[in-house]
Amino acid sequence: MSLDRAALLKPIERKTEKVELPEFGKGAFVYVAGMNAREKNAHDSALMNRKFDGLDPVKVKTQKERMVICCVRDKAGKKVFQPQDVEALGNWPSDTLNRVFDVANRLSGGGADQNSVKNSYETGDY
Repeated sequence: MSLDRAALLKPIERKTEKVELPEFGKGAFVYVAGMNAREKNAHDSALMNRKFDGLDPVKVKTQKERMVICCVRDKAGKKVFQPQDVEALGNWPSDTLNRVFDVANRLSGGGADQNSVKNSYETGDY
């Protein structure tokens, strides 16, 4: 089925998943929503240094926390976290943060992009 312009410009509902967080108590969970293209571009651009000629090593170290901030939503779809929550989220157990990040990254189409950022950081190519 070929779509026309009007159909292609209609908003598309965000992909959302419920992620269990038993570390916070029995039955605890959060909703994780994928980022739209504008949010994903802003997130990825924020990892760059001011000259946009490489990755900012400080920001790369908190990329997971930053994505969690962008993607964890309440029942109404509003963001739960604020940018100043980066440090607090960094104090979560690694497996807890990774569980939420992995869903956020997958729903945001971040497979190849995130792997290249991660690999660049791990090899020192930033």
